[in-house]
Amino acid sequence: MEQTLCDQLVRDQQLNRVSMLLESMFEKDSVLPADVRKMRDAADLYDVDLVADLQVSTLKLERLFQVELIDLVDSGVLKADDLSALEEVCESLHINEERATKMLEQVVQKRASSGVLQAAALLRQNAADAAVEELSTVLKYAQMMEVQAESSVSAKERSELLMLYQASLLSGGADDESKVQSEGQLELLRSVMGLAEAAPAA
Repeated sequence: MEQTLCDQLVRDQQLNRVSMLLESMFEKDSVLPADVRKMRDAADLYDVDLVADLQVSTLKLERLFQVELIDLVDSGVLKADDLSALEEVCESLHINEERATKMLEQVVQKRASSGVLQAAALLRQNAADAAVEELSTVLKYAQMMEVQAESSVSAKERSELLMLYQASLLSGGADDESKVQSEGQLELLRSVMGLAEAAPAA
């Protein structure tokens, strides 16, 4: 009987530990990827199921998934031809494949649209380097799946951004592999911008 009681006390502590890590994340201004991973690691270590044991809502699980998803794309871990990093996250957060795909699509669409808008704002401020950096981030997301930016940026400004990015590529490496890669990036950016295949006019 004492062993049973001891086991129950240990189990209660384990559940409480994961629960506290979970609650503390949502008390902060923003949920951080490192905190999500820390909580998931603890749940894995103590064999705690977020739904069966802690009854975590779908809304919270999807919020945690989105945070990790964005971090995986930003860090370059997640790529269009290798989504394996998502599998573990999906499993522990109870996100099925269909929902994961839909959320990835939403994240890519939102990031591409806001990125083009931000790049245009930076261009207007003559912050060319920052605009190029923003476009590079847009491409990191856009390579995950085909998407077209939805923003109020004019076709003229989109063309200017494309040419700015093209100029930044030309100042980089000049070997054949770099040229092929650069062409691919330009085509992808052109597609994201919704510009015609022909060279854009100023």
